Amino acid sequence: RWMVGPSVALSDTTGTATFHVTAAATSSSLHEPRESFVEHTPRVAVAKRIEVKTERLDALANTIGLAGKRAFLKLDVQGAEAAVLAGASAVLPQLRGILTELSLVELYTGQATALEVHQLIGGSGFELWDVWQGYRNPQTQRLTQVDALYFRPSQA
Repeated sequence: RWMVGPSVALSDTTGTATFHVTAAATSSSLHEPRESFVEHTPRVAVAKRIEVKTERLDALANTIGLAGKRAFLKLDVQGAEAAVLAGASAVLPQLRGILTELSLVELYTGQATALEVHQLIGGSGFELWDVWQGYRNPQTQRLTQVDALYFRPSQA
């Protein structure tokens, strides 16, 4: 059963942050797209910037009914994966699995690398279960993002 939470940007802090709204809404992020990304994919250019409320997933757990449940987390946060995971230290032990994007190259300024995110998830007791193609640079065909599925060894 899918659950959609309140309109906030998940992060490692509670407060506000600039959200970069791109022409392709699905590429919008707390991190600004790098110029090299915009050059080969113009639809990720920032169309406007807005201030948004940020919240830790740990703080939202009770509000959205996640506390105490063995849930599955899907992260699609355009470069903010490490911050979301850092803000979920109390929730992570409850999770059965995680599906997340991993960037093989820096598409957004300041984002964590695939290896860094992989290590954060692995350090929380999850094992990599499957990986599949996410996004390729349309000019070079270089694979730049993958989707990665993680489970706890006891949940797989």
